[in-house]
Amino acid sequence: MWVPDARRWLLTWQLWAGGLIAVLTFAPVLYWNHLNDWVSFYKQFGRAGSDGYTAKYIFEFIGAFVGLLNPLIALLAAFGAARLFGRFLKQDVVASLIILTVLPFLIYLAYHSLHSRVQANWPAPLFPVIALMAAIFVGDLQDRSRNWIKLATTGVCLGLVIAFAVQLHAVSAFTGQFARKDPTHQLRGWPEISAALKDFVGKTGAAFVLTSGYGLNGQIAFLMKDTVPVHQFTQRIRYIMAPQPQEAGFDGAGLYVAESRRDQADVLKARFDTVVQVAVLERLVKGVPLEELVVYKLSGRKTAALDPLETK
Repeated sequence: MWVPDARRWLLTWQLWAGGLIAVLTFAPVLYWNHLNDWVSFYKQFGRAGSDGYTAKYIFEFIGAFVGLLNPLIALLAAFGAARLFGRFLKQDVVASLIILTVLPFLIYLAYHSLHSRVQANWPAPLFPVIALMAAIFVGDLQDRSRNWIKLATTGVCLGLVIAFAVQLHAVSAFTGQFARKDPTHQLRGWPEISAALKDFVGKTGAAFVLTSGYGLNGQIAFLMKDTVPVHQFTQRIRYIMAPQPQEAGFDGAGLYVAESRRDQADVLKARFDTVVQVAVLERLVKGVPLEELVVYKLSGRKTAALDPLETK
């Protein structure tokens, strides 16, 4: 609609067929949400709400965005975007496609950062187009000074070196000194945690493991897949697609595992006669602590172990 010459495509069957295919592809999601109080939409659009605005997160967002691109590529992309924006205002079809692919989501992320944290991975869908903007600027370097050519070459080489180094670090950590500031910290220390939990299962005769966070639940479920079932007792809507466990399965002894900063053992004390802390496990990388996992023994179920299935 923005580019006059492109409006003729509104009269072609391919455009509408593509839209129909997109709707049909997404239809199962719509149908599932229709049956479940539109819970996905409630969750995602709930992110846009705000209890007030702050500048606390905007600079964190900008820093993470530029850092993940790598600063030199970000600089080249900024110059490329400036060139494209001028052509966009003149309703150039190519420039408009590139700018409008990025702009709506970028505006939303900037708005979101004014009231809440933007996770570092959220802008990832923008990176291919941002790289294209940088490539457009680099592609015209024959008309530019030698300094620009050096900057572009350095930016591309630096990006390749950093990408290679990050991949190596992800496989085998170079250092643990950055602790939780290192995005790969989520990969570290799990074999030791797995061995410790399996040992506790054997010693306590636990028939199940409860958690209270979906990230930790997924990790522990993977670690314990050949031993005992693992269930998140909160936010049960996340698991509506899976067979629901029978409450009788929680009648025996079990374990509750939580990050110390998100410990909800007090909730379980109303559901089990016995909720006793048996260990605090440290997840480490190169000897540097990343987080503490608190382990409780559970027994004597008094009421439903899991939260009711709620969509809101």
